[in-house]
Amino acid sequence: MLLVRCNLRHDAFRLPKMTGLEATAVSLQLRNLNQLLFVSAYQPPPVSIAQSDLDAIFSQHNAVILAGDLNSKHMAWSNISVKKNGITLLFYCLNNSITMTYPDQPTHFP
Repeated sequence: MLLVRCNLRHDAFRLPKMTGLEATAVSLQLRNLNQLLFVSAYQPPPVSIAQSDLDAIFSQHNAVILAGDLNSKHMAWSNISVKKNGITLLFYCLNNSITMTYPDQPTHFP
């Protein structure tokens, strides 16, 4: 779910069908007439993150913010373990000039 303040110019944005990523998006109209695609996403833990899903999101606009729970563990973002999804996501970001922002402490404690 995405909540958007009514005074922001926006439209619901239909994303292409994806392999495993569950996502919803809005396109925000910025003052300079550019658009920002804001995506809220969830990657279920047992499912491998697919590069094609990330491509489907990041190819839609020049400016994209993807936020959510991608269940992608990696020590690069303050996690104590490394999982396949974390490796996939890290290399995708590095290879596509995508900046990642994350909490400086783990968000889950076993």
